[in-house]
Amino acid sequence: MSRSRARVGVSADAFVSVVRAYADRVHDDVRRLGCSPDAAAEVVEASALGLCERLRVAPHEVRDLVGAWFRDARTYAERIAPGDPPADLDEGRGIVRRSEDDAAAREALAQLGERDRVALLLRDAYDLPYLSTGVALGTDDTVTACVVARARLRFLSLVANDAPAEPAGHDERLATTSRLADGQLPPDDVAAAERHAARCATCGPLLPALVEARRLLAGLGILAMADADRDGLISRAGVVAHRVLPSAEEVEAAKNGAPPRFPVPLPLVAASLGGALVLGSVMGLATSGNGVSFSRARPPLRTEDPTPASTSLTPTPSGTATPTPTPSRTASPTPSRTATPTPSATASPTPTSTFVPVPGNERIALSRASGPNGTPVRVTGSGWPPGRTVQLTYSGPLGQTGQQASAFTDPDGTFRATIVCYDRQNIPGPHTIRAVTGSFSASATFTAT
Repeated sequence: MSRSRARVGVSADAFVSVVRAYADRVHDDVRRLGCSPDAAAEVVEASALGLCERLRVAPHEVRDLVGAWFRDARTYAERIAPGDPPADLDEGRGIVRRSEDDAAAREALAQLGERDRVALLLRDAYDLPYLSTGVALGTDDTVTACVVARARLRFLSLVANDAPAEPAGHDERLATTSRLADGQLPPDDVAAAERHAARCATCGPLLPALVEARRLLAGLGILAMADADRDGLISRAGVVAHRVLPSAEEVEAAKNGAPPRFPVPLPLVAASLGGALVLGSVMGLATSGNGVSFSRARPPLRTEDPTPASTSLTPTPSGTATPTPTPSRTASPTPSRTATPTPSATASPTPTSTFVPVPGNERIALSRASGPNGTPVRVTGSGWPPGRTVQLTYSGPLGQTGQQASAFTDPDGTFRATIVCYDRQNIPGPHTIRAVTGSFSASATFTAT
């Protein structure tokens, strides 16, 4: 993925902020679909990084970032979830109990239709705006507000004996009353909506009922991610986002009509730095007049040269440069100075902390070796060149290409990514997950059941 190809839409910082704020709620949502803790963590990460890729390629297609993430996560989870929430969802494992009515609310939610249940979870339990809830449901804001209002009334009828009946029609006013009940109306519209509710025989009794339903739903506990999974997700999402999405300054400049000014692409920086190092080495060789050898095994960009910038010190016959040149030309040789094993500013080459890969040693490992079509799988790599983009591809037994993903290698030559093992032809049997960057490649087998 090249950051220079990103179109201005959502900044990297904004994307990471959304990941940090909503990771636990997305996790809770997919756990309710029946995903295990490990599968849920993989779904959350796969959907987040997949959304980042869509923002890079076509940001105009993402109407709302939060709603799109919930929608994508549910799509991934529905492919692999058994359909029933796991038992530990109600055993307090990582869950925060915030209401004495939690059990009754959960029981009532389970009796609602899927659309009503999703609408109430997103809007009231997770407190998503109507826009985000609508994107996740595939509807506009007005329809979403009406869906939420009717779902609240059906929910309340299951937990209270005196709930008002659901009205027939009256959708537009019902949507406005729903927004009034949870404080989502623009300030200029609040007074008019309150006057209508006071006079309308239909909306009047509904307003307090909608407020009560939201209160009960807002008290639902959230099943949080494990700290290690959440921290790892935020870290990896930050690395990917800051490489492929524009900065906040670029987004602001685009809003003000200025053309986006992307930084110099990383490959060009690498080429420039590499050229500068080669030029500096040639200049040093020409001026020193001594036979200086260069190691071809050390890439100029990814391995830091331990030699400081001032390389004009005169080397001694032993290869150790004296810290300061001798001011007198007639000074007699002093063998004791050259024999003293005192480290100098340009000491003999020592091992650096940068990992140098050996071709053929690159490996990948999968978090699981089999699963149904659409299973998200974590891919862990080792022995890869540092600072490189690794392309991941999922291929079927007939050679058909399925999902793809990207990862960035760390300084120690490792990477971690999540790919969705989804084959449109849904052919069971062995499939191949292949990782490639330059001349380095590795593959592993995933069996679709």
